[in-house]
Amino acid sequence: MKRKLRSTPIIDGNEPRGGNESTFVEGEHDGGTLDIQQSIDLCATPKKRGIDLNTMLEQKQKRVCRMKNPMSCNGGCGIDGCNAICDGKTELANHQRKNFVCCPFCPARPAERKGNLYAHVRRSHPEKLDKDGGCSEIGMKPKRAAVIRCPERFNSDSRVWTMLTGGGYNHLIKMVKSHIQKDVAKAKRRWPEQECYLRVLAATGNASNKMIHAICHDILDALVDGDMLWGPVFDGAGGFLPNGFDLRPHGGLYNLSLDRIDQSEPHITKGHVLNNLRFVAAAVNTSAGLVDTHGTETCAFLRKEMARVVDPAAVESLICGEQMSMTCGELNIAYMCCNHIINKKLNGVYSDPLCRAEFASSAKFFQHGLKLLSQQQGLCAISGIMLRGRDGESWFGMSLDAINPRLGHVSGNIRWVCRFLNNINRDKDKTHDSQCDGESWWTAESFRAYVGFGLKTSTVTDI
Repeated sequence: MKRKLRSTPIIDGNEPRGGNESTFVEGEHDGGTLDIQQSIDLCATPKKRGIDLNTMLEQKQKRVCRMKNPMSCNGGCGIDGCNAICDGKTELANHQRKNFVCCPFCPARPAERKGNLYAHVRRSHPEKLDKDGGCSEIGMKPKRAAVIRCPERFNSDSRVWTMLTGGGYNHLIKMVKSHIQKDVAKAKRRWPEQECYLRVLAATGNASNKMIHAICHDILDALVDGDMLWGPVFDGAGGFLPNGFDLRPHGGLYNLSLDRIDQSEPHITKGHVLNNLRFVAAAVNTSAGLVDTHGTETCAFLRKEMARVVDPAAVESLICGEQMSMTCGELNIAYMCCNHIINKKLNGVYSDPLCRAEFASSAKFFQHGLKLLSQQQGLCAISGIMLRGRDGESWFGMSLDAINPRLGHVSGNIRWVCRFLNNINRDKDKTHDSQCDGESWWTAESFRAYVGFGLKTSTVTDI
C-alpha cells in the first residue's frame, strides 16, 4: 500500500524544495536510511526514473530552495527512522498528519486538513454555520467580517438614501480605509504615538471593521448635519457646490474628498475622529497641495489670481523660455510633460497608445504642445490664470490635460492647464456609463461657478 507524504527526504546533504511530495512504499525498507539511488528513484516522477545519478543531482541542486525554518520529522509521522525535513511547523504538522481532523457531521468521511474540512462544512452543512459564517462546534472562525449596512437613520432624504445605498456608503468605507492604509505606512516615521491605533484600524476582523464603520457614521453625521449632501453648499475650500457632494464611486468633480487640516497629523486621530478632516471637492484636492496651503481661503486666493491683469511681456518670456527642451542643463516643464505622457509605460505597455500612434515621438508631440501653448497665449484653458514654468508657484505650473481621458492625448482633446486643476480622472476605469455619474472634467464655466468668480455677491451670500 502506498502512502503519499508532503515532504522529501534529504539526499546527499541537499535540502529539498519546500512543498514537494514523495512516495514512501511500506514494506520495501526496514526503517533504515535509504541509499542515494533508492531515494532518488522513490522521489522522482516516472519520467525521471532511470536518469543518470550525477545528472539528477545537478538538476536537483539547481531547483533547490533555501528553507526558512527546516525541521526534522524524526519518525513523528509513524514511519520508523523517517528523516524528512519540513519547512516550518505547519509543513511538519501536515507531514505528521497532526492537522488532519474528521468531520463531526459525517462519521464515514476520512480525516482531512482543517482547510478542506471548513470548505466541506460550508458546502455540505450550511445549517451548522453561525450567523457570522463560522462554526463554533469545530472552532471555525468567520469566513469574513460581518456585513454592516448603512444605518436607517440616514434615510431622511430619498436622494441621499439612494446615493448611499447605491454604492455611496461602500465608496466612503473604501475611502477611509485607503487613507488609513497610507497613514500606517508613514506612522512609524511621522506619528509614532498614533501608530498602534492606526494599525488596529488597518487590521482585518470584526473589531476593526466595526471601528471603521463607526468612523464613517461620524463623517456621515457631520455631512448630514451640515446639509452637505443635497446642497447648495460651500465645501471646506470655499467652493460652491450646487447640489452638495456627490458621494458615489464616479461622482465626478464634486465627489467627496477627505483633506487633512493639519498636514503633520494623520487623517484619523485617536479620540478625535473629525478634528483633522476637511470636506473638499475631489477635483481641487490634488497633489499640487493648493488646498493644503490655503485651506478655507483657497477659492478667495484663486479669485484674486483670476482677476490679476496678465503682463504680455511675461507671457512672451514664458513661451520663449519653453521653446527648447532644456535650459541651463535642466529640462523645461513643457518638454517634461510631453515626454512623460508619450513615453510612460505600465507593465511594459504604453499608457497612452493613442498619443503614441498619432505623434510617434516625443519631439513631434513637444512641437504640437508648443503650438497649443502659443494659441492659449500662455494662459490656463480653465481658469485663465497665467501658467508658470520652473520658477513659478508649483500650483500654477503648466500641465497637459486630456479633456476626455478615454480619447487620450490626441489633437483636439488636449489643453494646457494649471497643475492643481489636472486631477485624476477615473473614467477609463468605468465598466459602463450611468446617467447618475457626475461631470468628470472642468469647463471654464463650471470652474468659475465653483470658485465664485464673476458672480454677484448677493448670489453667494443669499444661499
